[in-house]
Amino acid sequence: MGALSYLYDRCAMNPSVISATSAGSIVGSALAQWPDVAHQRQALRDLETMWLAMQQPEDMFTPRAWYTRFEAMAPHWSKLFEKEQKKQSSPNRRSLLPRWLAGNGSHGAGSDERGQDVTADATASRAGTSGAADIVEDEQELTGQAATLALATSDETIKTASWTPTATVQALSILSRLTRDGSDIAGVLRGADQTSSTHRAGPILAKLLDREFFRAEMVSSSGIKLRIATVALESGQLRYMTEQGILVDRNDDPIGSSTFDLSKGVLASCSIPGVFRPVDLDGEHYVDGG
Repeated sequence: MGALSYLYDRCAMNPSVISATSAGSIVGSALAQWPDVAHQRQALRDLETMWLAMQQPEDMFTPRAWYTRFEAMAPHWSKLFEKEQKKQSSPNRRSLLPRWLAGNGSHGAGSDERGQDVTADATASRAGTSGAADIVEDEQELTGQAATLALATSDETIKTASWTPTATVQALSILSRLTRDGSDIAGVLRGADQTSSTHRAGPILAKLLDREFFRAEMVSSSGIKLRIATVALESGQLRYMTEQGILVDRNDDPIGSSTFDLSKGVLASCSIPGVFRPVDLDGEHYVDGG
């Protein structure tokens, strides 16, 4: 934003076309609401105020409940793997660990062997991480920016499971034979599989999508040409969402016949794979365009 401030203040920039990707798509779409420099410059100042007001990572990246549980239990589980790794080297004992894991044991510090302290932390976490899922209405009943906010901040599961890294699943499955933490392991596996991400959008998104700050319909009528970049996860193709909410390819030819709320395209452009869940646009999943 410092570079943009310089271009506006020192170079008298007056853009009629804006192309942006990832976090830049937030900035680009905010500026594209206005055809005149004065309002664009004010939007940039408002964004800077929001950015500087963030005090902790959770303001932007809020861990999902399953990931919080995993982080709490990881030191205890790491110790269990280390103990089993030592058995692997003993000629008289057969280890449960596969060769890839036995040769790459991690080194964690934390709880005692039973993991009582981290178990308590995980239990407390489960009690307090229901998140926006408890307060957000059914996404199907919402439209426009409200639907985008619900999609990005809820901790609810998605309909189809797609995020199942084999090595991690194998390791956690082995853990079930080494510890009594079966419910925690099952919860982690289920959460990872069903949410396809470690985090959801934090409170900053509600401010960005507040209609006092951003209105998608203003972008479509401002006269500014906007292209927000995003990548189709299944095909790897680079696509763009226009100021009208139309998905197009590199040649600016429409993909399908649907029109979307622009905020959903911006969300897709910011969806870091593995961190945030992919965004479904007409049955295809889209992620960070950067």
